[in-house]
Amino acid sequence: MPGLGGTRNPGCSSPNDKASMWKVEISGGNNQVGRIGIFAGADLQSPTTNYANHIELRDVEVTLAPGIAQSGPGVDSVRLVDFNDNPLSIVPCIGCQADHVLGLRHFYIHGWDVGDPGQPSGACSQWTNTGTVTIAQNPSGFAGDTLITRSTGTFYGMTFAAGSPVSINGTTFTILDDGTLAEGLQNGTQNTQFIVVGLVPTAGTYNLSESNPPSKNSAGQFSFVYGAGTPVVGCGDDVEDAIRFHVDDGWLMDGYVEKIHNYGGESNALGYAFDNGPLKIVNNWLEGSEQTIISGGAPVDQNGGPGSDNEIRRNYFGKDLNYRYLTGGAGNSPAPPWGCGPTDGTASHNVCPFSYAIKNPFEIKVGHRNLVAGNIIENSWADGQQGFCILVNARTASGGAMAGVFNPGTGLPDSYIDNIRFESNWIRNCPEPVEQSNRAGTPSNGGGVSLPVEDVDWINNLYSNIADTNQFNDPGHEWEWTSGANTFTCAMSYTGSSAPFTITAQCLPEQNDITSNITKIVSVANVVSVYDGLRTDAMLSTSGSGTCIANGNSWTTCPIIISNHTGWNGSFAMTGCTGNWASDGTGCGTGAGAQYISYTDNINNPGTATLCDNSGSPKCSALLNAGDVTIASLAYKMTDISVGDGVNATNVGGGDTTCTTYGYAAGITAAAYAVSGTVTTGLTVSYQTNTQPTAATANCIISNGAGFPKWTTLQNNTFMAPNVFAIQTSYTGDWLPISNYMFNNVFVDNDSGHTSDVYCNEAPGGYEGTDSFSCWDDNTFEFYQNVLTGRNSSNWSVVNCPGGSCSNAFPVSVNCSGTNADPTCLGYVAFMGSDPAMTYPTGACTYDGSNPFDCPLMALPWASNFTFTDISYVGSSSYQTQGVNTTQLNTVMTQTEYICPVGANCGAHGPYPD
Repeated sequence: MPGLGGTRNPGCSSPNDKASMWKVEISGGNNQVGRIGIFAGADLQSPTTNYANHIELRDVEVTLAPGIAQSGPGVDSVRLVDFNDNPLSIVPCIGCQADHVLGLRHFYIHGWDVGDPGQPSGACSQWTNTGTVTIAQNPSGFAGDTLITRSTGTFYGMTFAAGSPVSINGTTFTILDDGTLAEGLQNGTQNTQFIVVGLVPTAGTYNLSESNPPSKNSAGQFSFVYGAGTPVVGCGDDVEDAIRFHVDDGWLMDGYVEKIHNYGGESNALGYAFDNGPLKIVNNWLEGSEQTIISGGAPVDQNGGPGSDNEIRRNYFGKDLNYRYLTGGAGNSPAPPWGCGPTDGTASHNVCPFSYAIKNPFEIKVGHRNLVAGNIIENSWADGQQGFCILVNARTASGGAMAGVFNPGTGLPDSYIDNIRFESNWIRNCPEPVEQSNRAGTPSNGGGVSLPVEDVDWINNLYSNIADTNQFNDPGHEWEWTSGANTFTCAMSYTGSSAPFTITAQCLPEQNDITSNITKIVSVANVVSVYDGLRTDAMLSTSGSGTCIANGNSWTTCPIIISNHTGWNGSFAMTGCTGNWASDGTGCGTGAGAQYISYTDNINNPGTATLCDNSGSPKCSALLNAGDVTIASLAYKMTDISVGDGVNATNVGGGDTTCTTYGYAAGITAAAYAVSGTVTTGLTVSYQTNTQPTAATANCIISNGAGFPKWTTLQNNTFMAPNVFAIQTSYTGDWLPISNYMFNNVFVDNDSGHTSDVYCNEAPGGYEGTDSFSCWDDNTFEFYQNVLTGRNSSNWSVVNCPGGSCSNAFPVSVNCSGTNADPTCLGYVAFMGSDPAMTYPTGACTYDGSNPFDCPLMALPWASNFTFTDISYVGSSSYQTQGVNTTQLNTVMTQTEYICPVGANCGAHGPYPD
């Protein structure tokens, strides 16, 4: 693993173990959709009863023939290893079996990158830049040369290096090193001009094309200096997924995955969790482009899971930083010289040849009792998403599907994240280290109600080279502590004649806008079918106790509404729904175009007619506007708030202020807790107030995200950022997380303002520290014995110290001027003395003119500037019990056997020792 000695050897070139591997290579043309190298799933002869079990694949290389899936729009990518979820196709997949006792050990699984051996000869077509230009002859100081100014088409970037050829109306010219414009294309100060040697015949507008692919130097890094290094050929070959590992009692060990990317689509090195667990994922090197490792991402009632009792230990989860020069489609993607992103903040102005949609190296959407220990997790930037290294975000589905996904046995959602322990990991090289959610968000971002995120421990982790605004631009600089919630409109009442008064909220299931997904609305003999291009979980209620928010009709007569279309308007009870498999209507179909809800229209009597159809005219996508079609969905049939959870009650809006006016508002400035009377599986929420409401009834909006993430511990972590960095509560300011504990952490960053370390921009004054603490529940929040380098002690207080005798520390600097440390400096071994081995940077990395991977806080395999042992404490340090313990970090990253810690809940049947 990088940072622990040894050298990186991508590709496993001979002589090595690769020579002893058996090999699976996918071959064939580009038009073979759904190709898989190794598949485990249902038995072909008895697919309803038998499935793959008790198999280990060992010493295997899995790849595709170079050149068969050259990266580009519309290419049919491949899947290399697929241990299929729900092999017996049991729906709903509640308690169903995944592939059982399967292992993958000693493996090399890979796609192909540009420039690799075996790629088609010649430059990749993706590197060709085209457009039109205007010209001016004899620019000032350059008589006899021509100034080229972009008019349309490609913007200019690092491939337009001095000495590079460009074609103008079919004539080849060479870019001049003018000392200003040519350098500006390399360093990102401009993206529209350069000078060519010689005169274009006359001034005017001309066609331009530039086919000048980069080279790779001896270190395998991209070089844009014309004529330097080995020219890059081919486009690389796309892989949809390297490994889909949905297994009960499975193991994935001692393997290497690299060169996994997919133009314009998702691509994972490893996907798991549609199973029952346990899994052992130990001692692997995994590189991806989108997510490197991801759990979940689809409805578990169809796919199975979520898996529990997973041991994820001693792995490398990262991305190739060279990809910063291949993909970067966000407005704040790294720009030259750090990457191919736009120099002007406009995403479409990027100069990248590919669209790999870089996302997060480590992403948990579902998980229960997971140990994540001793891993290196690195390399993310703004592209397909914002640039977090780790996401802990509960999601019921992806892509906007309205998937409620719950267990009919318990009546509760089946998607959740809880009891996750991140211990002794090294997280690095990303603009933002962690996003941590409350629960699933709206249908456009996760699909519906999930159980909340709680019981997550972050212990003894090192975060280095984070939030550098030069290396990674500035998409944000925070650990996002909260995100994700659903809201419900509720009718409020109270009981009691003296304090405390008990408030009861009877909430309504939400009408959700599904207009953007509609592909067809058609009537046959007054039976109207509404087709949704994504999965829709409809709620076919058998009682009339609920009401429809839109117009107050009874729940049984208002699951679907069509508005703003003469002859179709109305609120209707559903009479049919394709693909139902549960008594309450979970799941309207399973495939795009096959999903529809039917109702009998006795209001408009449309007869036999078509309102819209995306395969004909008029098209729904052109005819329908937001809010035209809504559905009361399963995704919002429950608030899923339990006794002790947080309650946030605010005004409904639209002129209705009764919630605050009558004294029903709660959880805005101090946490309110749900009390007895709350129905976890329903829409009733109760809480108490010491002030008597001034009216018998009111209306409020209640958020089910309040109070989460709950029971979250942040202990003995070290954060090293050359720019500002902060743990930040969600910007909406209404979460007030409950039972969060932050102690013995070390924060090292550079900020002359008041936005660092712990921050809430909704706090009074919008400052760090004490002001920000009001955004947590002050009864249960703990903050003490943290080291805040360079901060003003007057801005920081100790909160709820156990035993009442704690303090925070405020050293002035990292470096110590003498051989002994005092409280003014941290006392790290490499940062000691008048001539230290290292000096902590005072700001963002400065480009050295040749190596964009050579920054002060970067570690192997990208640079040898920093290793975790550099921040071991000298004996005289005042802070030896705070921040990361490097001895423990090393032990966990190199240990060969896992033993469940005393007092920890490691599950009934795993993880197991190696």
